[in-house]
Amino acid sequence: MVPSLSSAALLLSGSLELSLLVKATLLLAVGLIAARFAHKARASVRHLVIATSFIALAALPVLMISVPALTIDVPVASTTLQPVNRIAFTPAAIDGAPMASDVAERSLPALSAWQWLRLAWLAGVIAFLFPVASALWRLSMIRRTGLPVAWPRAIRAASPCRSNCSSTRACQGL
Repeated sequence: MVPSLSSAALLLSGSLELSLLVKATLLLAVGLIAARFAHKARASVRHLVIATSFIALAALPVLMISVPALTIDVPVASTTLQPVNRIAFTPAAIDGAPMASDVAERSLPALSAWQWLRLAWLAGVIAFLFPVASALWRLSMIRRTGLPVAWPRAIRAASPCRSNCSSTRACQGL
């Protein structure tokens, strides 16, 4: 367990994004568990718990950048490297095979695995923010082109119905 725990700690400490992702996941999990435990409390208490979780989630990146890191020593098991036997390879040994210079080279840009993960994360963020931006744009179009509601006219139209009706229920004509 110690080698896997120490390797996980080293992996998390090497990347700000991965560390932020794990901390945000833990923070949201604790907030949702606390809201679940408060299921018999008033709605305002549950709202306060969830709102506090999201405020802490919004403050998390700022705090991670501004607060100095806390160093915790984790023991790492030492490993010894075994010598590797190398086999000499000559291209002339394979008859009829195309040489590397003959084949058109099509390769991806030289990005590390972390850079590819960052690009994938950024693509996911854009994909999930697109519907939010679309809904906000549609809402602004509704606000820009919508007509105001004529409430005094609607109340005057409903008043004859109320005067003729002795019921306390709402009129069916509205």
